[in-house]
Amino acid sequence: MKSDNLFITIYLNQKIVFDLLAILEDGFSQFSTINTSTSNASKSNGEISGEIGVSNIFALLGVKLKSALKSEDSESEQSSLKADKIHTPTSLFAKLHSEIANRGMIKYVSNSEDLNQIVPGDFVEFKGILEKNPLINMLDSFQRFGEMASLFEEEPIQQKGNKQQGQIKPSKNSENTKVISQIKALSESLKVGNMLDLICTVDNSNNLRIVTPVSVDYFFNQNMNEVIDGQYKVFGKVIRVVPEYSDESINLLRNTSFSLFQNSLLSGIFGNFKDLEEAGLKLPSLDIEIEGPSLLIIPIAIFS
Repeated sequence: MKSDNLFITIYLNQKIVFDLLAILEDGFSQFSTINTSTSNASKSNGEISGEIGVSNIFALLGVKLKSALKSEDSESEQSSLKADKIHTPTSLFAKLHSEIANRGMIKYVSNSEDLNQIVPGDFVEFKGILEKNPLINMLDSFQRFGEMASLFEEEPIQQKGNKQQGQIKPSKNSENTKVISQIKALSESLKVGNMLDLICTVDNSNNLRIVTPVSVDYFFNQNMNEVIDGQYKVFGKVIRVVPEYSDESINLLRNTSFSLFQNSLLSGIFGNFKDLEEAGLKLPSLDIEIEGPSLLIIPIAIFS
């Protein structure tokens, strides 16, 4: 086995993996969660479909696939040993990825010219640097900066006779606290159902960007911070293609309440943040739309 096939998944939509494997294998013959892998393994054979898709199951899975229905038996005069293959979610994804790749169904994207051969519905894989939706990233940074600054806001403690004491305490009712709450509310309004966009700038390309809407629930430990600014591979299915020099674009606010506003109005609202650069703050490019060449995909896995 090549080292490229030894995946470390940071993001994995297990529901899609299970569904696609079930289609390829014409269904699973057995599916159970394994609590321990010792010889006296305890199996929980209850239904777990309700958990799939709500929160990922990072555990050992007893899954019998069509190609692995035969068990290895070792018999003696007094005992019989039966061994079944045990999978993890990542090993199931590796099996799915290998099966789709062997069938020639994956299109590898490395530059804008590759988009000429891609249509919605294709499986694609690409590698690049991931970053948050720049507007959400900026608002989250402002919120953290404001919360840190509020720790240094102080007000004097009054003694009897209206004389000030030398001790001080943090101010709880400052104007900054109100602003922080407003920024937090604005940031949350841009995240629908715990979902937000990651923007991938594809390696070896100057202008190809791929919009990857992800759910926080599908990250390992539900923590997406480790993928930010990291170089990872992404595997998913295309739902929209925007060629180079196209008049179309991918709206980063498409699933939010701001999608009702015209772009000119949004540019005026969020463009005011650029004035903060004059105060010495370094801000990212506040893109509201991703122009072509670009892709919009349903991500299945982010891995290294």
